Amino acid sequence: MQQKKDTTLRRPSSAERENSTTRARANENTTSHDPSPRADYERLAEALLLMTDLEIERAGPRLDITQDRAARPAFVEPRVLTRALDAHLLATFHAVDWYSPEALRGLYVEMRLLSDEQHARRQAGTTAEREQNEHSPEPADQTSQEWRDWKVKQFEQAVEHRVDDRAAYDLAWQEYEALLRGLIADDNFWHVSFATKLLPHLLDARQEIAEWI
Repeated sequence: MQQKKDTTLRRPSSAERENSTTRARANENTTSHDPSPRADYERLAEALLLMTDLEIERAGPRLDITQDRAARPAFVEPRVLTRALDAHLLATFHAVDWYSPEALRGLYVEMRLLSDEQHARRQAGTTAEREQNEHSPEPADQTSQEWRDWKVKQFEQAVEHRVDDRAAYDLAWQEYEALLRGLIADDNFWHVSFATKLLPHLLDARQEIAEWI
């Protein structure tokens, strides 16, 4: 006669619990996948964004202190952070197979959408800045700090919106070249006080250009 199977509930023994846990862990190890690194990449992107904000003085409310550009110490080398970021982005660019279906179907579409969005934002910013500049004419005293700040701002705006306003960008470079050539041709420019102020920046430019070659 066949023995009836005991279907009453009972507490599993410690050996049974241990075997069950071991099987579950083994199952998990064979079926689970490594988590996506997206969260790590997003945290890294925020760190890189703060680097660029610090370097180009765009941090604003993200910092509890701000520094006047004119008060920046002469020994602070420009473009230290973003120069390292350039190398990182270039290495990332070369690590991608841009002819693969994943890149063309995914990254290309996202880049085009981002390009359109930034272009529209630049156009809106250019219009707003032009309207603002119409109400802030060039200061009459060209020896004043106000005039110098105004000229620097004009050049920065021309560079920032070079894609949307090529004429203003070209004019800014023409004025920049005229300033340099005018100073070189001026005997009063060849003074030790100007040399000591400019030499660190000139050497930095020379070294940075040498890294490009």
